[in-house]
Amino acid sequence: MWNPTRIQQALRNLTRWPITPSRLQLWAGAVLVLLLLMLGGLPILSDRLVPLGAPEILARAAQEAADPTAFGVRSYQGAATTYYGGNGSQPPGQLLEDVLQLWFAAPDQWRIEYTSRHPTPAPGPQGPSEAAAPPPLPATQSPPPTQNTPIVLQVSDGTRAWQYQPQANYMAREDPQRITGPAFGKPADLLWHATEGNTVRLAGTTTLAGRRAYVVDLERGPDSHLAYPDTVTGVRDWIDTQTYLLLGSAAYRADGTLETLWTFITLSINSPVNALQFQLTPPAGLVWPTAPPPTPTEIDVAAQLQREARSAPTPLFQPRWLPPWLDPEAYMWWPQMYGSYLALQYDSPRSPGALQITEGQASVFAHAEDGDPVDVGGISGRYREGGGTRFLTLTRDGTAIILEGKAEVTRDVLLEIAASLEQVDHPPRP
Repeated sequence: MWNPTRIQQALRNLTRWPITPSRLQLWAGAVLVLLLLMLGGLPILSDRLVPLGAPEILARAAQEAADPTAFGVRSYQGAATTYYGGNGSQPPGQLLEDVLQLWFAAPDQWRIEYTSRHPTPAPGPQGPSEAAAPPPLPATQSPPPTQNTPIVLQVSDGTRAWQYQPQANYMAREDPQRITGPAFGKPADLLWHATEGNTVRLAGTTTLAGRRAYVVDLERGPDSHLAYPDTVTGVRDWIDTQTYLLLGSAAYRADGTLETLWTFITLSINSPVNALQFQLTPPAGLVWPTAPPPTPTEIDVAAQLQREARSAPTPLFQPRWLPPWLDPEAYMWWPQMYGSYLALQYDSPRSPGALQITEGQASVFAHAEDGDPVDVGGISGRYREGGGTRFLTLTRDGTAIILEGKAEVTRDVLLEIAASLEQVDHPPRP
């Protein structure tokens, strides 16, 4: 109840405290804290007062990967190195090193220039627990690239993407969703449910590419849904402490040898990026083909699949049934990285790339196996939704198959397409 006597007594008590500069600073600080709390500053304060654990850091990194602006990343540019080949695609004791220049503007504009590619000695066995910092780089690391002509150029304006190889004068359409920076796979998939079925721990902090980074180790468990090949048993991630951007990742085999590694060398976040970087134009002095390759027909795709099936390590599959409003948009085949893998893309009237079917050898192809269990023509599969996309994953005869649907490609349509998949027959090798 309101009591004027108590208020008067409180006012008299205040006059007993003389106003000094130190007390003014104290009161000002208290008012500032109160304003921060009123304006939603509690997460900012809580991060300082209560240190984050590995699960929270990974969750925020996954959120950043799905929406780069979630923690204030609007653009960045820098250089990175990638090392791969530890899965047996390179001779023992050797990895293949790529050096890249990257430009990014939110939400999904990319320019990636591969400026060098060469073998490099692989480091000796070292699991994620061996050292928190610096990153376990191979014996030699290239400096940031300086040459002007890239080996491979990838450009995406967010809707269409292209790859250009100047030395071969080769250009091809790419899937914009697969241009995601230097990571081996989509960072959002690599971080999705990273804490489920795995043991995670915060190994400390370090400095990477001039940025302060959390060092998070993951030990794969029997129920893991990590989107890494089965040969990977441990992962070390470097995550920016300010923006939660994934700055690097190393994947290890059971014996502690390095299978893959990528890290930023230099990185400038939210620095101005020229919009011309994301236009489909070649570097100076190179001739860009005057017309894009023709859109493939179903007959073209079937004929090419028959040819590729000869060398594929596991069977390839193609849909026997598709809705009449889906048209083939692009056919892609990558015989590198984690073994050969295939991508088929289809357009709908409402959405370019409304359907994508990706296939690869299950034992080495990076794919997530999470979601709700579903039956696909008698085969067990997994279904989930996220970011406006529907995902259906299944394995047939050693081949991992991922179907991604958007717009009109509903869950039922996706299941029907998956049930119609049939193995590609191919003529005998000549």
